[in-house]
Amino acid sequence: EGWHYTTKLREWMFQNVYTDSPAKLEEVKAKKIISWLFEHYVELLSKSCDKEKALRIVCDYISGMTDRYAIEKFKEHFIPNPMITKASDDYLYRLAKIID
Repeated sequence: EGWHYTTKLREWMFQNVYTDSPAKLEEVKAKKIISWLFEHYVELLSKSCDKEKALRIVCDYISGMTDRYAIEKFKEHFIPNPMITKASDDYLYRLAKIID
């Protein structure tokens, strides 16, 4: 019985996730994010331990990341923080009052 449901799940995953899905379209970007994070973390750890150990630690660390966490870490390390963190739409509302 367990094998039956495992097979059904596998078939569904191939039909809906692994091929021709919106997630598949993002695969190139995802690979680049993981690659950049990997290189960044290996470079950081290589300063404090040997390269082979750094490679293993970074591989294990990244493999435990969720998609959302990996994206947040990518932003943290590679996307510049904006000087203005919150934009105000006050001007839009002032224009609306003038036009009335």
